[in-house]
Amino acid sequence: MKRIFELMMLVALMMVAVGCGARNVTLHMPQNTSNMEKTGTLIIKLSASMDAVSVTVDGKLVVKERNTRRIKVDGLREGKTKVDVFGKDSDRRGDLEKTETVEIMPGEITDMLVQVPSYSIKRYARPVVVGIGLILGFLSMIPAGTT
Repeated sequence: MKRIFELMMLVALMMVAVGCGARNVTLHMPQNTSNMEKTGTLIIKLSASMDAVSVTVDGKLVVKERNTRRIKVDGLREGKTKVDVFGKDSDRRGDLEKTETVEIMPGEITDMLVQVPSYSIKRYARPVVVGIGLILGFLSMIPAGTT
């Protein structure tokens, strides 16, 4: 019985480790050194992490399909900037699509808050089905007459 408990704990730890994949993304836009433009920073904050988030800034793809919750873009030229945030996540009810024009101020940080779609039932159903399967598998390993 102790061995079964140890195996269950190992499986639980592996499931937790696999689920911790979201990373913050930081990138620096290339600068024109001949005229040293005044630049600012944009921080895109998602309400929750998503599997495949992409970002375009003024039509240029700067982040492609990253698992993240926060994106920091340094070195954006001052002025109005069109930002598109889009993404897919199989655990969400729909795709993420948000377009916003933000004002970048030199030497300052501009925040863009993005609400992601809510979770679908798949997110909750999958662990339940896997958990029931594991429990039934462990119970089938117990020799008859020891319960």
